[in-house]
Amino acid sequence: MSDIFISYASQDRARIRPLVEALEARGWSVFRDTTLLPGEAWRRKITAELDAARCVIVLWSASSVESHWVEQEAEEGQRRGILVPAMLDRVKIPLGFRGLQAADLVGWDGAAGHREFLKVVRAIEIHAPLARAAAAASSVEPVRVAPTQQVDNLVTIPRGTFWMGAQKTDKNGTNYDPEASDVESPVRQVTLKAFRIARFPVTVREFARFVDSGGYQVEKHWGGGYGVANEPDNWADQQENLEWPVVGVSWLEASAYCDWAGLRLPTEAEWERVARGPNSARYPWGDQPPLDESRANYGNKIGHPTSEGYYPKGRSIEDIHDLLGNVWEWCSDWYGEYPDGPEDGRFRVLRGGSWDNNSSFVRVSRRQRKGLATRYYDVGFRCAGELS
Repeated sequence: MSDIFISYASQDRARIRPLVEALEARGWSVFRDTTLLPGEAWRRKITAELDAARCVIVLWSASSVESHWVEQEAEEGQRRGILVPAMLDRVKIPLGFRGLQAADLVGWDGAAGHREFLKVVRAIEIHAPLARAAAAASSVEPVRVAPTQQVDNLVTIPRGTFWMGAQKTDKNGTNYDPEASDVESPVRQVTLKAFRIARFPVTVREFARFVDSGGYQVEKHWGGGYGVANEPDNWADQQENLEWPVVGVSWLEASAYCDWAGLRLPTEAEWERVARGPNSARYPWGDQPPLDESRANYGNKIGHPTSEGYYPKGRSIEDIHDLLGNVWEWCSDWYGEYPDGPEDGRFRVLRGGSWDNNSSFVRVSRRQRKGLATRYYDVGFRCAGELS
């Protein structure tokens, strides 16, 4: 049986294909009547799939609003409280369903970062969370390993020199950005030795291993703040979405996790080198095209963090994800003026912007500062480390 049952008019069969493919790419199993086998009793099979589904999507179109079958299937999803409506055409929705907000997929081309499609994904996650499905599928307790053993999550960045910082005075100059602030200047060349950095920010699932293994109670991992807390902020709520990046962790907690994992936080220069790529580009994917909602989670368009891999178009040319938007990321440095940062201070550096920031914050050179013991709802981190 499938996670998701899609109710639609047969005339729309070709139009639903992009939705089915996009949902299956995220790991859900999807039933539509094209999956019936020869000889199966179609109404019996459809009824069984509808009864077993954890989420029902109804696609309203010029054809489906006239379909008795679609209305019946939608009524069943509504009765069970698992209905997710979406519109393929701008039509008058049947009376019994007008009180439910429908996602607007009119003209949607299958783009994974489309705002309305992501609303559908968010609604599905309420009824059919992938993490819960994965856990139910296995009766074996997963081995709790530190992320250092997940070598595919670490990308090697070779030794090299890049242009760091931004300026807005010379349109033809290096790293010109009309939104640059004074604290992002001067632009200068920085040479870094080779290092490794995580492909994604640390997830709730990964941080739970640290919590469950007693990481908060092992003093050697802590350079400060030991014994102040036992878990991240709003931890129970965060564990409802295990594949989202962990947030509500201070710099001290992020640093302790990295130490437990045999890693460290990236320096500010390392972070910007990764975000700009080897050619000192304006965006992780290059100098063009500009930032838009298909490449990053920002501007409160979705309203929460997103799981790793949601924005493949926004990954860097070195295949590192979520460098812009989603969550701010702690860096190891004390905050100070360029070119040389202080050896001590009150604030640590944050980079990348978050899901709740507008585009002026979601830039590779944008700098933010926060106290090292403070926690925020949109602040997370990723790990870095030396070469083995």
